[in-house]
Amino acid sequence: MMNKSLEERVNYLEERVKQLEQKLQVFEQSSHEQSPPQPLQVHQKMSETVQSTVPQPEKKLITKEKTASQSKPIEWEVLIFQKILPRVFIFILILGVLWGLKAAYDYGFITVPVILTLAILLSIFMTLSGMLQMKKERRVLGQVLIGGAIPIFMLTIFAMHQIYEMINSTPAFLFNMIAIIAGIMLTTFYRSQSIGIISLVAGFLVPYLIESTEPNYYFFVTYEGLLYLLFLALALYLNFKWLYVTSTFFLHVAILGIFIFSYVPDSLRLFIVLPIIMQQVALFIGLLVTKVSLKTQAYTLLASILLSSIWIFAQLEQVEQAVIFIGLTVLYGIGYYFYQKDDTRASIFVVNGSLSVLFIFFAWESDLIFEVFLAIIIVYVFYAKKFKTILHHILAGFFYFLAFVSFNTFYLDAWFSFEMLHKISFLLVTAFLLKYLIQSSVKKNYHSFLVNVGLPYFALLLLFFTSDVTHLISNTWSLYDYSPLILSAFWVIIAIGYMFVSKFTSLTSGKFTGVAILFFTVAKVILVDISFMDLTIRAILFIGLGIIGLLISRIYYKNSEKKE
Repeated sequence: MMNKSLEERVNYLEERVKQLEQKLQVFEQSSHEQSPPQPLQVHQKMSETVQSTVPQPEKKLITKEKTASQSKPIEWEVLIFQKILPRVFIFILILGVLWGLKAAYDYGFITVPVILTLAILLSIFMTLSGMLQMKKERRVLGQVLIGGAIPIFMLTIFAMHQIYEMINSTPAFLFNMIAIIAGIMLTTFYRSQSIGIISLVAGFLVPYLIESTEPNYYFFVTYEGLLYLLFLALALYLNFKWLYVTSTFFLHVAILGIFIFSYVPDSLRLFIVLPIIMQQVALFIGLLVTKVSLKTQAYTLLASILLSSIWIFAQLEQVEQAVIFIGLTVLYGIGYYFYQKDDTRASIFVVNGSLSVLFIFFAWESDLIFEVFLAIIIVYVFYAKKFKTILHHILAGFFYFLAFVSFNTFYLDAWFSFEMLHKISFLLVTAFLLKYLIQSSVKKNYHSFLVNVGLPYFALLLLFFTSDVTHLISNTWSLYDYSPLILSAFWVIIAIGYMFVSKFTSLTSGKFTGVAILFFTVAKVILVDISFMDLTIRAILFIGLGIIGLLISRIYYKNSEKKE
């Protein structure tokens, strides 16, 4: 059909060109001022016209790509009248119907069975109306009607079961299951994420809508676990990001509810938390076997292990905690081994695996937790460079900030102590990270920033550390009167060290940092220490500072003469 229409257009244009040529000849005869006909130009125009009628797939493709790349303006009429208004006013309509039925019951016009029957019929009518609207391609209105029908039906069953005791628990559960299954079928058939989320939330709440004298923990755990796996698979199959995230989050809400509304025996705590642990395995497998929304899956897996760790530490015994985290460490280690070339999967396996290792030490309350923490920071910095991911940069920065706070809170009360180990480890890790980042930096501005900020920052850490060491020396050997002298000596050594390093390296900012420390030491002595010092100590300190300052000045002066 397309070829015929194209041929017809070409024939029509050729005939039209002939007519135009004839008219041009007539016009030429009537007016001698006109130039002679130029059929070549006419044919060129004809060919241009024909080309304009022929579809240009390449140009259309480019146009589509440009249009898709450009941000579309917000269509306010569509947003307000087609998306917001139906969702708001369907809720208002449902409230109005419920209040109307309640008013009719209060005035004695209808009875409770009639109200419940009308509510069920209303939910069925809304479902059928929603399906009709979806068939007419009014998706938003259809989704709203179907999504409103599910809670109306389930609340009606809840009233029949718990408020009016018209049915027992078994029929109530079966009716609720019919609503959930219908929601899943409609979600799949219409590819509607909103219907799926409503069905998911309603499904997680089903056990709380069924009255029982004593909670059946085995049934609860089995039901919630299987329901989560079902909606997780549905979300991955249909590539529904919000359904995927919501199902993961609401499993934690459902488990939290059983601890709030009932007393869970200690012997069953591991079993109740089991769906949370299995969630890690399910999300891990989903990330391996699917290729949709990998970043969403990766970040959800990270959020899940953080939430799961809270459950594990809060509800389980120490041995159970350690065993679970060891298992997760092995799981993510295997995942990284097979997917280390996949940036998305490998990066999140590194994060979750390292967190699992950290949680193992937390479970055993090890004194080396801080060192493990520092090792994880190094891993994050390394993989931030390798994968170039924002997540690793954020985690490395956040963890380092926590380590910095801890470094300043450790109190040194002995030379051979874990606090001393923690402080020295932090200084070594900071020095290593600065060296690694400076050497691996490619951009000149970034390299200059690291040098000009990193060196003074490390000097500040050394000043803090030597202050703690001075306090330890004073307490150990009762040298309280000599504390200012000892601290000033440490700071002078740091200043000389910075100048010495800058002399034999290209880090010229080191000498300025050293000079700044030297002047800061002099200011401390004059403004703070001098009033507490003995005259002899004051003389020794000032003589030493004067000699050191003159020597440094002489050394740099000689270097400048050699350069000239």
